[in-house]
Amino acid sequence: VVLAPAVSLVRQHCNAFTATGSFRAAIGEPKLNRGTDVPVVDWFCGDKPLTQGTWSAELSRLGVVVLEARSFLNLLDEGQAQLEDVDMLVLDECHHADKLHPYAVVMSYYNTLAPENRPQVLGFSASPASGTTEDRVMQQ
Repeated sequence: VVLAPAVSLVRQHCNAFTATGSFRAAIGEPKLNRGTDVPVVDWFCGDKPLTQGTWSAELSRLGVVVLEARSFLNLLDEGQAQLEDVDMLVLDECHHADKLHPYAVVMSYYNTLAPENRPQVLGFSASPASGTTEDRVMQQ
């Protein structure tokens, strides 16, 4: 499961997966990949939501699920998704994970799980340090 903070990034990630040739899009897949064992990737957000009862089916059907962070949090809050069903959780723009940002709240669900039931978490950020942090690192 890949989470992104905005719909434009959700679509961008889905397109990036399919551009590698290692994944095919769930809709509009290239003829080259039809009928192969190439994993399928699809994206979901507020405008294209996963509905009640579809989480498990989509998780089984897809090789990669790309979601807007708020949409995934809604699934968790409504009990439609379980974090322990996820093998790996990727957070794009993870530097946003503070206070009540959906990433921070998703990670609060993570912290309630027994260690053996937690997914692996991988966070990406183009802004890993603020100016004050960078200054402290440079001084050391």
